[in-house]
Amino acid sequence: MSAVVGSAVVVVGVVALGAFPFGLLRGTIENRLSAALDTKVQVGSVTRDSVFSYTPVVSVRDMRIAQRAWVGPGDFVRVQTASVRVPVLSLLLGKFRPDKVSIDGARSRWCATRRGARTGSPSARSPSATVTAARVCPT
Repeated sequence: MSAVVGSAVVVVGVVALGAFPFGLLRGTIENRLSAALDTKVQVGSVTRDSVFSYTPVVSVRDMRIAQRAWVGPGDFVRVQTASVRVPVLSLLLGKFRPDKVSIDGARSRWCATRRGARTGSPSARSPSATVTAARVCPT
């Protein structure tokens, strides 16, 4: 009897993963992006493209990334929609490696980097990225 209950719990858990409501993670996404970028990130909403999938496309809407403190006040980037295909099973194993990234409606203000700052180079294993309707304006 306990083996049947254990199996049922595992099956329900696996099914629940495919239908996980990513919108509940809005605060976590804001906090992790803010920590990774060392600046405040605000997210309007988080949605998924389908009700059930183990590789859903998760969209972050109305995202604002503040400028670094040394640059001054204001937003560095505003994004209408950023979508990422999330392999849920890999995510559970601690390996978040999206294979599709799409950004729509990005607006950015940029400035020269401060002296001594380094910029990174893209990885040879970078996912494909699509940016549409973007505008970059010098400050």
